[in-house]
Parts: sequence; structure tokens; C-alpha cells
Amino acid sequence: MADTPALDRIRVGSAPDSWGVWFPDDPHQVPWRRFLDEVAEAGYSWIELGPYGYLPTDPARLTDEVDRRGLKVSAGTVFTGLHRGPSVWDATWEHVSRVAALTRAMGARHLVVIPSFWRDDKTAELLEPPELTAEQWAYLTRGMERLGREVKEAYGLDIVVHPHADTHLDTEDHVERFLDSTDSGLVNLCLDTGHYAYCGGDSVKLIETYGERVGYLHLKQVDPEILADVVAGGVPFGPAVQRGVMCEPPSGVPELEPVLTAAQNLGVELFAIVEQDMYPCEPDRPLPIAVRTRRFLRSCRGLTAGVRRPVRLGHGPPPPSHRQRPARHGEHEPGGGRPDRCRPAHRAQRCAVRLRPLDGEPPVGPDRTARLRTGGTNQLRAPLRDTREWRTPRARPRRPRDLPYPRRSRPGPRAGAAARRPGRRLGRRRRLPRGARPGRVPAGVDLARRGGRCGACRGGVVGPPG
Repeated sequence: MADTPALDRIRVGSAPDSWGVWFPDDPHQVPWRRFLDEVAEAGYSWIELGPYGYLPTDPARLTDEVDRRGLKVSAGTVFTGLHRGPSVWDATWEHVSRVAALTRAMGARHLVVIPSFWRDDKTAELLEPPELTAEQWAYLTRGMERLGREVKEAYGLDIVVHPHADTHLDTEDHVERFLDSTDSGLVNLCLDTGHYAYCGGDSVKLIETYGERVGYLHLKQVDPEILADVVAGGVPFGPAVQRGVMCEPPSGVPELEPVLTAAQNLGVELFAIVEQDMYPCEPDRPLPIAVRTRRFLRSCRGLTAGVRRPVRLGHGPPPPSHRQRPARHGEHEPGGGRPDRCRPAHRAQRCAVRLRPLDGEPPVGPDRTARLRTGGTNQLRAPLRDTREWRTPRARPRRPRDLPYPRRSRPGPRAGAAARRPGRRLGRRRRLPRGARPGRVPAGVDLARRGGRCGACRGGVVGPPG
């Protein structure tokens, strides 16, 4: 276990699926604003678009919504039925082009492609035979290669095909046949650990065998006891989800830590998006599960990329990291030097200061953000790039006491040239009485006692009248 590498190449995120979202518009689903608020509060940095139309489809509006919450988009999702032949290409490309355009506008690089279902999710009605013919396999593989080529040329995205339960791309044999029949330069795989285990596959074995084809991950687990009943009864995927076949990690299979370790050993950066199918579900159920799942993933041997500390969106005490003291002078750089100056982050002089983690706390990830309260409302600032830097509502940082120079060793910017004249003391200027004018007083003249006038003052009274 000591030789296990840190999982620094895995970028963890979440998706609308973990909030029970399966359709663009459904009264049983949480509103999209609540999803964005809660996924940011849970501590995730990356999200998927989910079904097209659930999140705003205007790139400018969606960019503003995710930026305000410190989120980024990793991929879009499309559904295709390319095994039906060239007759469905035009309708498929119309749908794919809309999703790909939004995905590219959001800065993502992947497009998740899910084959169509052969059985209805809700009614269990048999829509097509569960097995493809040789001709349909040819349509599927050539169609996916054409889709990968067109999407890459038109939008610069890489497609990753998602094996899914109750589709023609589900079992281990089907997945291997598909990978052997397609070009790795055009088509790669989105490995969903839950769906692959649902259909009897071994995710670690697939990564070790076809590692160069794995371009994306979905982290999910299934309950083995419920799965056994589902398989024995031939229950469709939709009713199986309602029974709770997709469970909260780490209570199911497969174990996610060996999967992440195998993915880390590939030597490439991969997205690992957490999903837990829960349609339909109570609105208050997804957030606690997301928080516990994120905490579990942070415990997987140094997995920190893309997993930040949760952001509190409501009023109340700040998270414990707000109470960390600022690092003192010379702690950040071996050679010492002056501490970083804090720049105002808001009109209320909110500042960004370098923080040192508490003892026993895991290292800070690159996407940590904090709550910023101004004017009675809470606002989120974009995450800072430095791994030890994030926003804090401290109004003004205290000057360290162990500076190598005195507190008032030189005049301030308002002192001007007059403060540097010979014979003048540096520091506070003495307040003159009302109506007095500054001037030079001859030596030996005690104007405070005599209350007289001085020619240098041009007649101004500088002492009490006699």
C-alpha cells in the first residue's frame, strides 16, 4: 500500500444524474438552480451538462451561472441509435450538433455518447431485440466512427461511448467486440463502473486490458443483493433503480479505489464523474449523499484533484478553514522576504491571504473556494490558482510583528516633501488650533504662554490670546 501512487491524475466531478435528473423537464426532478447550488456546496468542481435542455442552453447564461458558483463543465451527453443504419444519421447529427456546440462553448473536451435502449425504462416494453445482427453491428461501429470524425472536425471534441444497462452495448462481450471493431483514434470508451458491474463486467480488468481506449470514467456502485433479485426477475433498469440497485459508495460493488488506482497507472489525466441513479427521489436526499461520497473519495489515497472543500451558501458560522491563521513572515519561501500584500477583493476590503493547513489536515486542492459575505448576502469568488490561497471574509490582515523593519521607519504617501525637511520629526502632525496657520516660530519665543503673534505665521494666532 505504501507503493500506491497518489491519484493526482484523476479529476473528480458530479452530474445531474446524482440529483435524480434523467429528463430535460420533469416535475419529479430538482430545479437546475438548486442542482448547481448544491453541487457547489458539496465541494465538487466539475459537472456534466446532463440531458440537453435541463441546464440553460444559452452559453452566455450558463457560463455566468457556473462561474458564479466556481464550477466547470467536463462533458455533454447525447443519445444515439446508429445501429439502425444511415437513415437515422440526419436526425442524430441535428441533436448531436446542438449538444456539441454548447459543450464546446463551455470549454469541455468530451462528448458522452449513450446507445439507445432496447427496452423501455418505465413500462419494460420490448422495443427491439436485445441482440444485434451482424449488419446492425456494422452500422453501429461505422456510425460511431463517422460520428467521432465529424464531431472532432466540426467542434474539436472527443466522443466517449458509454456502455449502459438495457442497451446493445452492455456486457463484457459486447464492449470488447465494440472496441475491437472501432478505430481508437476516433472512438474511445466512457467506463461506467456501475453499469458495467450491473451487466457482469470487471472494471479493473477492462482498464488493464483496454487501458488505451478508456478516455472517461463514471464512478458508480451497485447493491449486489438487489442486483441478484433484479437479474433473477428480469426487472428493467428503471424499476431496478427505484428499488435502489444503484447505491451510495462505498457500500456496493465494484470497489472504487482499485478502479481509480488502475486508472492512475495509465499515466493520463482522466475525468471521474460521480453518478448515482436515483430517479425519482426526494429533493432533500441527493445533497447529503453527495457530501458523504466526496468525503469518501478524498480518503482514497490522496485523491484531491477536482475535489475541494464544501462551500457554505447560507448564513451561519464559516467552515473551520476560515479560522486558520495567516502564515507568518518567511514561512512560504525558504529565503524569507516580505510577506505577500493582500489586495482588496471587494468594496468592503475583503482580502485574499495565504493560509496554512491545520495539523493532520489533507493538502489543499487547486480549486478551493470560500464564502464571501458582503452587504448581508453571500457571494462566491472564483477559486484561486495558488494551492494555499483562497478568499476569506477577514476585513483587514494584521501586520506581522516580526518584520525586519520598524513600523514607522519612513513617511507615508501623504506626508509629501514637507515631512522630509531637515529638522522635522516623522510621524503624526500636530493639530493646530482653529484659525491658526502653519509657520516657523523663532527660537526662544514661547507663544503658548504669551499668546502673541508671529511674523512667520502671517498674523495667524498660534497660541491662546493674552
